[in-house]
Amino acid sequence: MTNERLFAIDGAATTDVDAEASAVWEAVVDIDSSPQFISPVVSVERIGGSRKGDPLVVGTKWIEVRQYKKKTVVMTKTITTVSSNDSAYPRTFSVNMNYGESYNNIANTGTITVSSAHTSKDDGTTGTQLS
Repeated sequence: MTNERLFAIDGAATTDVDAEASAVWEAVVDIDSSPQFISPVVSVERIGGSRKGDPLVVGTKWIEVRQYKKKTVVMTKTITTVSSNDSAYPRTFSVNMNYGESYNNIANTGTITVSSAHTSKDDGTTGTQLS
C-alpha cells in the first residue's frame, strides 16, 4: 500500500480573546490540562520529548483521545515548532497530528498563533488575538 495524498484542506480562523496574551499562551500550550477545557478531549498522555508539566519543546509527543458523538478518535500529536516562553509576541507552535491506522494514518499539521494586544476596529477595545 502506498501513501498517497487524497486531499488537502487549507484554512484559517481568528478570534479575539478578552485576556492578556500571556494567559492565552499559557492556556494553549498546557496540553496536559486540555481535557479540562476542550470538551471532546478525554485524555492526554505524553509519550516523548518532554514530561507532564514541562514546557512544550520540538519533539514533544503525546497521545490524545477524543470522543465525538459515539466515536473514539485516538491521535498521536508531535510539536514541530514552538516559540520560547520568553520570546516576543506573536508566539506560535505547530503540531503534526496522525490519526492512526483506523483512519489510514491520515495526518495533518496545525499552527496556533497568539498575538499581543490589538485594538478592535469595531468598538475600540483591546484584546489578544488567537489564530
